[in-house]
Amino acid sequence: MVRAMDFYPVWPAFAISAILLVLVGLPPFASADAPPAPRPGRLQTIDGLRGFLSLAVLFHHGAIYHRYLTDGAWTLPPSRFYALLGGCGVSVFFMITGYLFWGRLIDECRRPDWVRLYVGRLFRIAPIYLLAILGLLVLVMMQSDWMMRVSPASFMQGLAPWLALGFLDFSDINGHPFTQNLIAGVTWSLHYEWLFYLALPLMAFAAGTGTIRIGVMLIAVATGFLLVACGGAFDNPGSHFGFATLFLIGMGCATLDRRGWTATPRDGIASTAAVLLLLALCHLCRSAYTPLAMILLGICFYLVISGCSLFGLLTLRASRRLGDISYGVYMLQGLVLASMFQCEPVRRFALMSPWRHWTVILAAAAVLVVVATFAHRWIERPGISAGRRVARLLPRRCDRLPVPSRAG
Repeated sequence: MVRAMDFYPVWPAFAISAILLVLVGLPPFASADAPPAPRPGRLQTIDGLRGFLSLAVLFHHGAIYHRYLTDGAWTLPPSRFYALLGGCGVSVFFMITGYLFWGRLIDECRRPDWVRLYVGRLFRIAPIYLLAILGLLVLVMMQSDWMMRVSPASFMQGLAPWLALGFLDFSDINGHPFTQNLIAGVTWSLHYEWLFYLALPLMAFAAGTGTIRIGVMLIAVATGFLLVACGGAFDNPGSHFGFATLFLIGMGCATLDRRGWTATPRDGIASTAAVLLLLALCHLCRSAYTPLAMILLGICFYLVISGCSLFGLLTLRASRRLGDISYGVYMLQGLVLASMFQCEPVRRFALMSPWRHWTVILAAAAVLVVVATFAHRWIERPGISAGRRVARLLPRRCDRLPVPSRAG
């Protein structure tokens, strides 16, 4: 008899990752490559990191699906490894956002063109997001036998929040219970991304001279950790203080980076340290949303922005391709998993044994990277280009903040 815990071995996550790297390394996936541009090695490591973060969230949801298929409960898997993967993936995504945009404020002397910045974010997020919502709507209607289960007004009331690009709370569409499970609930993180973007003009006042930035970052990060530790409920992913602290960690790394205070050990030493820190996290932390987990992830991220490549893994062309399509992998994974498991023969096959379950996850992952590559080439990248064209048409603002001293 197969026990429930037998469905959560660790090795499938590594085996599937290796297979996907081989797959995306093939010539047909070259269309996912970003246009050639000189990029420092440390930014290449971030590009490669994104791909593995999106896969971590995928494996997290793949583990959730076993119990979801058996008793309909969408809850964390009993495996600590798979329970941590999703939270760790999203946590580091938030750090990357904080790092990139705080670094941009510093580089542009607190004077970015805010209208153009927000136009760029809109055209970056919206195309793939709306594609995901279209797929969600199709799945809902398929499972409703293409019949309206509610009034047209109620239907639009349920659909409208989904069109807000993740900023609003979601509701069920067409009376379909737990609609968000069809998309694996991935859209929740965009709410916090938007809040971060909207807070940037206020935070820009703190992006002053080097000494001021360091002081502000130390106080902000320490305050965040204090609020998290005293809150006592940080294991609950609904902690706003916790998510704010993750952005602050990324911002702190950007501050250190712009000061030239990045780690400089050889890649082998830095990679070994990062692996040991991740092993410690898996052993010591039951949730990715604890102060200790954030500290360990923050140190790992600091090593990556310093150029740590995890023994060359993050700078592989295949890894960077995964990074280029990572937004599509993240946003579309729930739809692919729901579509696969909606098929009754596939569902029965997956429930027979652990290796069959993870074989289905492998098939879903392969389909996902193909779909995400296509979406990146024909939807996401044209959307980004359209955003740049629109931004160029906008008048440049002259009422920017005064240039701060470059001292420090």
